Formats: sequence, structure tokens, C-alpha cells
Amino acid sequence: MDNRITLHPDAARFGGTVPAIASKSYAHRLLFLASMSSEPCRIICSTTSKDIEATIRCMTALSADIRREGDTLFVTPISNFGAAQTAALGSAVSSAASGNAMLSSASAGNAVSSDASAGSAAQTASENDLPDFCQDPAHKENNTQPVRMDAGESGSTLRFLLPLLGVLGRDAVIETGGRLASRPLSPLKEEMLRHGTKITVHLSADQGIETLQRADQRYADRKHADQQDAPMQNPDYILTSGRLTGGTYTIAGNISSQYITGLLMALPLAEEDSLLQITGKLESKPYVDITLACLKEFGIRIDPITPGPAAASFVSNSGDQITETRFPAEASDGTAGEKEAVTLAFRIPGRQRPALRKSPDAACTLPSCRVEGDWSNAAFFLVAGALSEQGVTVTGLRPDSCQGDKQILEVLQRFGAKVRITPADPSLSVTESDPLPSVTIKKASMRGLEIDAADIPDLVPVLSAAAAAAEGTTVFRNIERLRIKESDRVATVIDCLTSLGACAREENGCLIIDGQGRISGGTADSHNDHRIAMTAAVLSLIAEGPVTITGASAVEKSYPGFYTDFRRLMQEELPGAAAASYSDPLS
Repeated sequence: MDNRITLHPDAARFGGTVPAIASKSYAHRLLFLASMSSEPCRIICSTTSKDIEATIRCMTALSADIRREGDTLFVTPISNFGAAQTAALGSAVSSAASGNAMLSSASAGNAVSSDASAGSAAQTASENDLPDFCQDPAHKENNTQPVRMDAGESGSTLRFLLPLLGVLGRDAVIETGGRLASRPLSPLKEEMLRHGTKITVHLSADQGIETLQRADQRYADRKHADQQDAPMQNPDYILTSGRLTGGTYTIAGNISSQYITGLLMALPLAEEDSLLQITGKLESKPYVDITLACLKEFGIRIDPITPGPAAASFVSNSGDQITETRFPAEASDGTAGEKEAVTLAFRIPGRQRPALRKSPDAACTLPSCRVEGDWSNAAFFLVAGALSEQGVTVTGLRPDSCQGDKQILEVLQRFGAKVRITPADPSLSVTESDPLPSVTIKKASMRGLEIDAADIPDLVPVLSAAAAAAEGTTVFRNIERLRIKESDRVATVIDCLTSLGACAREENGCLIIDGQGRISGGTADSHNDHRIAMTAAVLSLIAEGPVTITGASAVEKSYPGFYTDFRRLMQEELPGAAAASYSDPLS
């Protein structure tokens, strides 16, 4: 595939209608829960991407059977659950039944095996297949070969997978790509180690383990150096070993909501009850809301605990009080040896197993759920609409979604763009009683503004394009977590904009863009970041000359059909070879 593409659209002609692709955030969570479920089910997921395929690969490696027929994924769950875990959902387990580890493959009649006769799709690694550093006996403490899997460059896949592997007691060798292995795992790895699971990161020899340690420490200290870590070269590996137990977990709320989601999805499977404590402000809260909604859909009980001045305690479902935690009304400033205050907590009963209960299609005998439309990727076309005379309409989005990136509508309205939500089209309904409207954005006079990026970090790249098109200065605040994405998105957004003739800089911990309405054009490097590549494409709408995107195929991570949809709105078709290269494989 040619890894560059040149765009020079006529903004006066650009416009039309594009359907929203399936939400990657929902797809990851539903695939994990379906793979852990007590019975087969189906997931209606109209599109795919490299990240979604990474989750499917990893669940398949754990013995789930996932096959696609049209827009539907049929999921047969993983087989290595102990007999106690297969009891009725939410029922107590007798002492005799719980004598062995709840999810131990040793007690399971259908444990995953490297023997092909087991009928499992698991990729259990033979000793000769493993990298040299995996031959250390310390990585084979349970006398079984680790399962080998490939998480690609998907941060969600990796961070959701680690706690699940721990609860299942599966040693694993996880191959990663891009800079994924260099992105911080603290404090998740420390919390998992306290509860029985060790995580070891092996980066390629030319980078060394210091890169990961530096990234973890840099973020922990909130000190962001100007230099950008170079992308990691394959192969990078992450090793896990040991069994994760329930208990009390503490995670800072301002590092990655993916750590919280991974624990929320895995800990219900533990034999013990758990308490998940969040310290400080919970940023990207909408992603946790998505997780809680998916868990509820699969019948998993999670009890939020509201902070307050009184002590809070809970009793495990075995009748034993397991913890008491005090929730101060005001967070500690960390002085006098005090720990940062717990601002939110979740009580997580153990011995649960997901069970999908609702089906949008009564004619189907399998329980079913549907992946809703993706606001994060729709945002690129909604911003493109704000830069075009005809405007762009996106169909298949839920205005009542838990997705935080639906805030794109509010932000574009604040910029001054024209926003219209039209009545629902029944043909796009999730169910007959749940119609979906369409959203149209059109160009208008736009002015710069201030944007808090704490809950919408993934919108910053595309909103930077809107800021470049607006008159005046736009300031993005709370941008720290952009540095630990697929690229350092503070640096790469600035590089993308300035390479194309826009004015952008970092100042006092903020991303500042001085909008001038038009830019010159030129060549922008995606830095192997899908959102940077798509941002460059949107910027082509305000460019005087052509925009060439190098590393253009980065969009396959989340939106393989992006350029096909973009060129369609340009009122032109991709030439034959390029059309084949960039077309959505499921269209």
C-alpha cells in the first residue's frame, strides 16, 4: 500500500452524508464481556479496524471463538473457567466449590491446551517459539507455557487484557507494535503486583527498558520534557505471570481511564470481592461511564460509593467485612505524609460472570447487543462540515450516548458553526422504539475560544483544525494526557499544523493555536497516529495548496475507510488502486 496520499479538495463542493462507523470504545468492551460470558451471543458491529481486530485476536488466543457474518460477530466465550464460575449468575459459591481457585485452568475440565485436539484457538507458545528472555524460569512459575498473543498498537486491548489475564491466572507473552509498549503502565502494574500478577516489559534492544521507566516516571511526576520518545521498533513484548486476587485497588483518576475499565471488567470474575478506589479527579470519566453501561448490559453488578466525610464499609458476598475506607470531603494536598484523597470508589462483588440478557432482535435465539456509532471518528467529518459551504451530515449517532466525544457538537457551536439535528430515520434505528437522528454541521463565521481537554483528549487533534480555521486564538487546557497516546499529541498536533502553514505552539502547559482562516498546505507526517493523519485531511479544506499526508495508512488503526469516505464527500472517487487500498473491508 502506498503510505502517502495527497488531497486538495474544493471546500465549496465538499459535502454530503456519511454514516458513522461502529464505536471502537464500545466494540472493545462488548467483545471482552462477550468473551467472558456464560453463553454464546452475537454483537452487531457494522465496521472493523486494526484495534478491534487486535481485541478479537487476543480473545481468540484465550480460546474464544469469534466469527463474522456480515455486520454481526458471533462470539462463543473462552473455555477456561472453573466449575464454580459457571454457577448461576450472582449465586453464592459453597466453601467446597471455592476450595480451588475460581478461574484456575487446572480445575477446569476444558482448560486451554496447546494440544490441537482441544479444539481451542489459543496460541499457546512452545519454548522454541518464545523470545530468549522468556526462557527464564521466573516467567514459567505455574509450570505451563504462556499463551502468546498480539495486541498490535491498541492501548485499550492491552490495558483491558492485563487484568483479565491476571484473574484467569494465565501467563502470557503479548507482542505490541508502535510505541504501545513504551506508554506508561503505572500505577496499574504496581497494583496488579500487590495482588499477585507480575507485569514485565521488554522493549527492543535499541531502546532499552529505560525508555519505559522514563515515560512512567515523567508522567508520575507531571514533568513533561520537550523531547519526544522515538517510536518503538518491533518486536516489543509484555509478559504477565501469576493470579490476580480481589481486594482493595487504588488508581489515580488522572492518568488513564483504561486502567479503571480493565479492573472493572476483570475483578467481577475474581473469587474475592473488591474495592476499586479512585484518587484525585477522574478525567475521561465518559469512558468509565461507557464501561459501566456495558457491564450493566451484561448483568454485572458494580456499586459506586459516593465520597463523603463518613467512613464507608461493605460486606463481601461471603458475609465477611473486607475493608473500611474513609472518604474525605476535600482532597488532601499530600502534605504531612497524607495520601491523596479517594474521590470515588466502586464496590465489585466477586464470583460474577457476564450474561447478556437483552436482544434487539426477538427473532434471533442468541442474546444480542449492538455497537453504537462512533462520535470520536464522526468528529472528523463534523469538523469538516464546519469548514465547507455545503456542510456534512453524519447518520447513526446517539445524542444520548455515554461517549464523551459527543461534546463535539457543543464545542463546534461555541466556535460558531451551524449545527442541526434532524428527526430520526427509522431505517437506522437500533430498535423500532429507538430511532437515531442525523447531525449536520455547516460553515459559519468561527472565532477562537478556550477548551478544557480533560474529558475529551481524543478530540484535540481534530478541534485543532477547527481552531486553525477560526479567527483569533484558541487555547486548549488540561492537555497532559495527550502525550501518552499513539504519539505525543501535543508535539505532533503542533508539527502537523505548522507543517501546513498554521500557527500553533505550546505555552504554560497549554496548546495555543492562532487561527487565520486559511493555511498554505504542504506535507504533514502522521507520526503513525491515526488521529493526526485524519486531522491533516480535514486541514486540507482550508489549504491554499495540496496537502500530502505521509504515513497515511495510520488511519487503519480506527477507520480503514476514512479516505474513501473523505474523497466521496469531495465529489470524486479514488483511482482504482488507491480505492482498493483504502476501502473499508466491510463495506
